[in-house]
Amino acid sequence: MSSDNGIYVTAFADGWRVREASAIDNLWNFEGKLDRQIALDIYKGAPVFASKSEALRQAELIQKATPHTEYGICVVEAFEHEDFPNG
Repeated sequence: MSSDNGIYVTAFADGWRVREASAIDNLWNFEGKLDRQIALDIYKGAPVFASKSEALRQAELIQKATPHTEYGICVVEAFEHEDFPNG
């Protein structure tokens, strides 16, 4: 059985956020753009890191505490120019 999860290190205009999540492909809507509600659902309350290296260190800590991830640690840079949704 597939767990379809990973530790996602995602860049937004204001910095990097890290979360363990499933079905990360839902971040993209049918037009290939950021689905702002899904991004908010996944990353709301996540700490914001100024650098990719800080975010990756956090991802390693989360992975050690997570029993299983199908995709391991993944970096998503597709939204680095997008403002994080407010909500």
